[in-house]
Amino acid sequence: MKIAYMILAHAEPKQLHRLVNALSNGENHFFIHINKNVEITPFEEELKGVDNIHFASVRYRVRWGGYSQTLGKLIMLEDACSCGLQFDRFVYLSGADYPIMSNKQMEKLYAHDPDKQYIAAYNLSSGTAGGDNQLWKLNIKWYFDSPFKSTLPHRIYKRIPKLVRQIENKVGIYKDVHWKSVDGEKKDIFFGCDFFSITGECGRFLLKEYKRQVYLQRYLKTAFCSLELFAQTIIFNSEFRDESLIFNTTNLEDLSPSHYFVLNDGDRVVPMTISNFDELINSGKLFFRKVDTKSSSELLDKLDAYRREKDREIVNA
Repeated sequence: MKIAYMILAHAEPKQLHRLVNALSNGENHFFIHINKNVEITPFEEELKGVDNIHFASVRYRVRWGGYSQTLGKLIMLEDACSCGLQFDRFVYLSGADYPIMSNKQMEKLYAHDPDKQYIAAYNLSSGTAGGDNQLWKLNIKWYFDSPFKSTLPHRIYKRIPKLVRQIENKVGIYKDVHWKSVDGEKKDIFFGCDFFSITGECGRFLLKEYKRQVYLQRYLKTAFCSLELFAQTIIFNSEFRDESLIFNTTNLEDLSPSHYFVLNDGDRVVPMTISNFDELINSGKLFFRKVDTKSSSELLDKLDAYRREKDREIVNA
């Protein structure tokens, strides 16, 4: 089985190297986007000589919540689809993720259900979750990106579109919560955790269809955190939805079939430590986030030993 791991990273080159080593088996390839806001040299030096590494052919200044996150993900998918290799799976990770299952456990899981898409979604356009149905992610225009690296020019650049948005909201001008396909059909927007593990066929379709849907691209440029919308919207408006999971909740922890994580009261991901080991291995998830290089070190050592043992068990079975 040949897997394309797509990793969006911006910090901790040594931890990125450890993540790559944990997932390497000679067959898997790693497509890595390093945020243009940081120097790439430390990452290149750290991964020098490591097999099957592909740094993104285009780098973007990635800002949380902005369309730039989606562009970073797309360029890795495009690089993977155009490198001349036929991948069985596309797996999207961040540099702060780490595997729970061993490589052979994951291969066994994929072989057992080869058509399963480890991606989940909530129909955001329907707004049926109750409470905070998060329609504000769609019907208000959001601006997170700018061409500037430093904070002050970035904030100044964002003020004009932010002012326009405030005026539009004041007079009651809102975006439609649906998008129009190139075929003229109104379609729903789907929302979910941005991390996934999808089949090769699904990944190639995702790239091709998103490039075709120019109106969706335009729509998502002013959506809130389009990274959590674009893959779900394409996949859940296609036949691949039948092998995916649909929920009536906006809770991100429930909308993440591949990753285990915990959010605090401020919706920030809580770093995992050795005290979370049993919780992780009993979660049924493939990966977890997030890793803190200091507080997670003992946990990663124990997970590495656990994963080696699981691989031995499968080989000797």
